[in-house]
Amino acid sequence: SEPSLEPSTSPSMVPSFVPSNAPSLSVEPSQSPSMEPSNVPTTSPSLSLNPSSEPSLEPSLEPSLHPSSSLAPSSFPSLNPTACGTSEMKLFFGTISVDHDFSTISLPFIYTNMIVVTTPVLVDANSQPAAVTQVRNAIGSSFELRLFNTGGTANAPTPISPKRKVHYMVVEEGDYGLFSGIKMSASRVNLATSNGNNNWSTGQMQSLNLSTFIKPVVLGQVMTSNSADWTTFWACGNTNNETPNNNIAYVGKHCGVNGGCLTNNQAETLGVIVVESSNGNVANSAFITDVGGASITGVMNSLTSYALTFSGTPAVAIASMSTMNGGNGGWVVLDGASPISSNAINLAVDEDVDRSHTEEAISYLVFEHNSC
Repeated sequence: SEPSLEPSTSPSMVPSFVPSNAPSLSVEPSQSPSMEPSNVPTTSPSLSLNPSSEPSLEPSLEPSLHPSSSLAPSSFPSLNPTACGTSEMKLFFGTISVDHDFSTISLPFIYTNMIVVTTPVLVDANSQPAAVTQVRNAIGSSFELRLFNTGGTANAPTPISPKRKVHYMVVEEGDYGLFSGIKMSASRVNLATSNGNNNWSTGQMQSLNLSTFIKPVVLGQVMTSNSADWTTFWACGNTNNETPNNNIAYVGKHCGVNGGCLTNNQAETLGVIVVESSNGNVANSAFITDVGGASITGVMNSLTSYALTFSGTPAVAIASMSTMNGGNGGWVVLDGASPISSNAINLAVDEDVDRSHTEEAISYLVFEHNSC
């Protein structure tokens, strides 16, 4: 009874070099001139995208600031991982409720280079403070997740109560063609510099080569918590007012207005997932992914949404900033107690200051069902 959501069959959607077994590829910008467009500012940091050279996700390198509690679903021992997604992608997605303490999320796969992206739900901006998601220790078959109240500090976090729902997506690092059900590239980026407080120059970001995509949908997450200050992911095109495209794209991190990352920079690892704007089926679920127009406003503004077409109520949604038109900065939240329906996804931009925000373009990926 589900509508047909087959992705486009355009030959250009599948790069000719993608082998049928889709290995995880090592990407070295220094060996691939096309990784850096000719118009990339010379001030952009030159960073390694080689997963094998990034030790920052080792648990021993990240201080344990809070006790971890296990949030492993009780049904995991009976899961059949091959039913959750292709064995190569190790694609897994779902939702979990967390607060200000790090909690361990167990997964049905063992990952060599795990990529995690999350999106929090904000039910009521009048009663719930602004908070970003923080990830750490994303290695093996689990990662740690918490909500960080942007008015607090790492050593004395402002409590988040009650717990809030967070949507998450996990995949093995690599490049995957349409034979997997979705054209996707997942990678890690080490980045020491940050944006914030009316400084949205791409010189503090890392450029990506997305030339094999037609309309790339860029999703991301700060996957480490090396700094005592919070940072959150964002992306853009040639400028902060343009969305990423297949000619030029940047990814970065920021700390809004009051965060300390501009004066106390620490290198963090970004997890970046890029998918082709499309719809189809993957990991036993229908999906829709796209980059919306610049129409999503702040959590204190009127409700804003993008249209969807599903046969039932979707289960999981991941979204990321694809412009930064507002000088204060912000991050995406799923807006309301029931933010996704068969015909719409309700989104908003939250801030660490007045929480009103001008229109932004948002990248999103919505799954109709949980992956298992």
